[in-house]
Amino acid sequence: MQKRYKFNQYGVCTNPKSETIYKSEKMHAIIKLATDGERWAYGYELAIKGTSVGCFSHSGLPKINQYHMGFKTEKEARTAAIEWAIYTFKHQTSMYNVTAVLNALQKALTPQLKLF
Repeated sequence: MQKRYKFNQYGVCTNPKSETIYKSEKMHAIIKLATDGERWAYGYELAIKGTSVGCFSHSGLPKINQYHMGFKTEKEARTAAIEWAIYTFKHQTSMYNVTAVLNALQKALTPQLKLF
């Protein structure tokens, strides 16, 4: 049975499914997914804390409305969320060493083979 997601009057999901892709004392990358039963949307929580040059934080909850049409599948939304996180860490945080979080995000994009 699929989880029932709740959306507020603005189309923002208030109880998304969260997946922590990377978490350390100084950085984290969490993606958030939700569906209205027809379309999937993603949100994210990306952060770098307590560096000598300040902090970086970027977040948003999954949103579905007439402006954001969503994705057909959960997999498409998850892939888009991870790709957005990679873009954000690469291009908006060039002053930080984000190699570990980028490696974790790239690994999350790669399909895992099951042994059994």
